[in-house]
Amino acid sequence: MPRPELIIYLHNSTDKLLDNIKKRGRIYEQEIKADYLNRIHKNYMSFFKQQRKLRVLLVDADQLDFVANEADFDLLFALLNDAYSNGITAINP
Repeated sequence: MPRPELIIYLHNSTDKLLDNIKKRGRIYEQEIKADYLNRIHKNYMSFFKQQRKLRVLLVDADQLDFVANEADFDLLFALLNDAYSNGITAINP
């Protein structure tokens, strides 16, 4: 498989993820536990740290709403045009 030019990881806190799950109201998501979400995040971060030849943009998305706020979407879109070094670059808008 070809190597991606850039991986964008939109990170939300576990509390926000659980709140979003509750708001969506999808029955099959309602039993998802905080521990499970924390393990997923931990595993993603472990994978990203091992991929030293990949460029990973870690965006703290807790305060962003890409659906309801066009400025937040524009901010994310603008980040695509920046140059990033290999490894993880953290952005906290």
